[in-house]
Amino acid sequence: MTGLVLQSTAGSATMLSLLTFLGILVSVVLSVVILVKGIQGYSQTGDVALPGLAAGILLLSGAPLLLNVLLTSLTGTGLGTVTVLTNLTQLLGLALITYVIYHT
Repeated sequence: MTGLVLQSTAGSATMLSLLTFLGILVSVVLSVVILVKGIQGYSQTGDVALPGLAAGILLLSGAPLLLNVLLTSLTGTGLGTVTVLTNLTQLLGLALITYVIYHT
């Protein structure tokens, strides 16, 4: 016998999956909180840039993560399609933020 010990990685894989899901959840929740605060700021100040920036942040961070999880979990969408859709969502968020910065 060589002294090799068999170890199960099921516990660490489960923990990694749980931490990944928790990170995604926190990112989505924070993005939605930023959107709500942007809308509240608009209603208080009338500054149209606030909801635009908040929506851009949502599209840049929270929406692609949620879209990725939903498409891979609930549909049979391929990895390439999911990657293209999430990247387009992020690009739309960046475009919205850029538009708000330069046109308000």
